[in-house]
Amino acid sequence: MPPSSILLAWYRRVNPGKRRSSDRTTAGVARLATSRPLENPFAVVAGAERDIRTPMPFIKPVDFGDDRVKALLTRHLEGMHANSPPGHVFALDWSELQKPEISFYALWEGEDLLGFGALKELGSRAGEIKSMRTADAHLRRGVATTILDYIVAEARQRGYTRLSLETGSGAAFEPALKLYRTYGFIEGGAFDGYEKSPFNQFLHLELVSTQ
Repeated sequence: MPPSSILLAWYRRVNPGKRRSSDRTTAGVARLATSRPLENPFAVVAGAERDIRTPMPFIKPVDFGDDRVKALLTRHLEGMHANSPPGHVFALDWSELQKPEISFYALWEGEDLLGFGALKELGSRAGEIKSMRTADAHLRRGVATTILDYIVAEARQRGYTRLSLETGSGAAFEPALKLYRTYGFIEGGAFDGYEKSPFNQFLHLELVSTQ
């Protein structure tokens, strides 16, 4: 599913009582690609019919000057450190997320930040999912699924054949693990310099490239 259709599907799923746009709406959804800048990254739908009281969601690369994103990342890092022992947290901080191999995306609904996620390039054929987080006010709305759909679609378009991730162990990580496993990720070995321990685990998804 292309990124534009992912956003429209999520919008329809969480707003079942709202008037739906025609299928032509998807043609106006801005596709976000790290290979080139968008002329207008905020314009998701041009001329689409929709209820103006419920803005269409959109995904765009993170603005590193946005304090709302900084606040959610702080919350994310606090949670990671609270649920894993010292030396076993591999979540990326603000400066690490700005490295050139990282594509960091945020999902918005109007001015509301719903969540974010990152895609790290591990080479020409593989990537890693990092920094997946849903804002507390928007839990159980399908935010994480939408961001994951978007990242997987982007990975396929880049020609990746595998996506991997490292995450923690314990009850706090079970909701995320359930999502990944439902999506088709399976447990596997360590990768990209990680080391296996009782406090982490590794999941992988084999992709069929569109190239």
